[in-house]
Amino acid sequence: MPHIPLFPAWLARVRAGDPAAVGELVAVFGPRVRRFVRTRLAHVRISRMVDPQDVSQEVLGTFFARLDPTWPAVETAGQLGALLLAMARNKVRDQMRRYAAARRDHRRTGPGDLERVESRDPTPSKVVAWEELYARAFAHLSADERVLFEDRLNGRTWADIAAARGVTTGVLRQQLHRAVLRVRRRFASADPAG
Repeated sequence: MPHIPLFPAWLARVRAGDPAAVGELVAVFGPRVRRFVRTRLAHVRISRMVDPQDVSQEVLGTFFARLDPTWPAVETAGQLGALLLAMARNKVRDQMRRYAAARRDHRRTGPGDLERVESRDPTPSKVVAWEELYARAFAHLSADERVLFEDRLNGRTWADIAAARGVTTGVLRQQLHRAVLRVRRRFASADPAG
């Protein structure tokens, strides 16, 4: 623990809000609190959800908010350090309780789970946009390509369609593939951003 000469006088300056004394307190005790918090968060496995810097600042913020002429009742730098570490331990415990709650249990979430928060169901505006895009694309197909496309969308197999038309499945697949490429190129050339 760092030795602070004339500790009672220095603590009185901190209590009075002397910027130099407050800065010394943060410089002396801040790194130790951050190390303690980082270690504890890693130990309880919530370090990927909680930033140690945030918890450390919360500890110091709480300390300075509670500071008054009688608090903290400490007589040495060691006692002040122990008090700050006890506050840090409580803040980490609060974070642990918060993230272990049933609705956001950190043990049930993986690193990529936050990206999957959005519903998989399309919004009404997306449905309308897709319908408009489908109608525009469909208008660029020939009558034969439209029938082929509709047959595939309705679940008919390539073999059934080929048998009905008297051609091979390869010919049909190639026909639909070329039609899709043609429509894509037309949209790409019409899109000023693309």
